[in-house]
Amino acid sequence: MRQSFAKVDKICRDKLIPLYGHIAVTSKCNLNCIHCYVTKQDEPELTTREVKSCLRQLSDLGTLFLAITGGELFTRKDIFDILACAKKNKFCITILTNGTLIDKNCIKFLKRYGIKAIGISLYGDNEKLHDKVTRVKGSFLNTMKAISMLNEEKITFYVKYVLMDCNWQSFRKVADSFKKDGTRLICSGNITPKEDRKKDPLKLTIKGANLRKFYMSNLDFAKKTEFIDLIKYSRDRDTSPANYICKAGRAEVFINPYGEVKPCIVFPSGYMGNIRRNSLKSIWLNEDPTLRWVRELKINSIPGCKDCKNLKYCIL
Repeated sequence: MRQSFAKVDKICRDKLIPLYGHIAVTSKCNLNCIHCYVTKQDEPELTTREVKSCLRQLSDLGTLFLAITGGELFTRKDIFDILACAKKNKFCITILTNGTLIDKNCIKFLKRYGIKAIGISLYGDNEKLHDKVTRVKGSFLNTMKAISMLNEEKITFYVKYVLMDCNWQSFRKVADSFKKDGTRLICSGNITPKEDRKKDPLKLTIKGANLRKFYMSNLDFAKKTEFIDLIKYSRDRDTSPANYICKAGRAEVFINPYGEVKPCIVFPSGYMGNIRRNSLKSIWLNEDPTLRWVRELKINSIPGCKDCKNLKYCIL
């Protein structure tokens, strides 16, 4: 199955089909997380009509997998309308949320439309630690309440534990707790610079020595999740160091709340264009020199990667 999908993935990258779409529908959020990369702008965010138009254009370009995020997407009053439109366009939808705004009405909608994947962010095993990261008192209790409701209603979801130097030691307690009720848990240590290129969030990244301790104390968790499979899949998929390093700008596209189009979420603004001025198709097929450089970037063009002894294990 993975090998078959790897072939589809490669075809899309070679033919510049944005198989993976990602749209952040708002920069607004009811939390204030210390590691957040979002940078608010003075421009108005995309309207309901503009978001729906973007979704249709993504569908026309061949996008199948769609991630809808924020900010916090449930701060938008029209979010159910947007999700319904995404479902109508037959995307395989993933939404990422902090879960604090999920209520009975939201649960009812999610059950009705069968959103493929719902990701809930978590930062600790207790209120003090989690709320220290979100900087909003009561956020841990509200997130756990959402997790409980999703479990009770048997809605498919997963919890994403964001690994930082301040919370890595609490992961084990979270993993053991969720193991009891069968809640799916994934772990990510991917902390990125802010959209305005400020690197403050990177200071929160788990340090090398602690990362080693974390992996060594959680090997059993890694073996029971997709992490090991991901490494094998990556190695099978990209056996040559000359291969492209990722899908950005080739099989993946990101649209921010202001209509700016980027190769992926971690790129700064200004790389491709804006759907308020041009169609998504014309932006995607643009032969801008900078975009061409991104699309042609390969592992063997990055100093230190080509001859790295760990290249075959790298999941870039």
